[in-house]
Amino acid sequence: MTDQQFPVCAKFSDETLSAFADGDLQAADAAKLRAHLAECPICAAALAQLGGLARAARRLDRPEPPPTLWLAVEGALEER
Repeated sequence: MTDQQFPVCAKFSDETLSAFADGDLQAADAAKLRAHLAECPICAAALAQLGGLARAARRLDRPEPPPTLWLAVEGALEER
């Protein structure tokens, strides 16, 4: 079990809200959470924070791996 990262009420964990934001909840669970969000400003705010983090992460530069990375991976695999 992890520490909660966002201000979430006792009904839903931050993991559940994250799964909802990612579209990973089953339809029935998503419907329950959607109804809850309409009445719970704490969970609605946490979901908004998750959305902001996801948008910020998508704007980050994707670093180019160093040219020696594949050689290092190959070497590590050969040692196995």
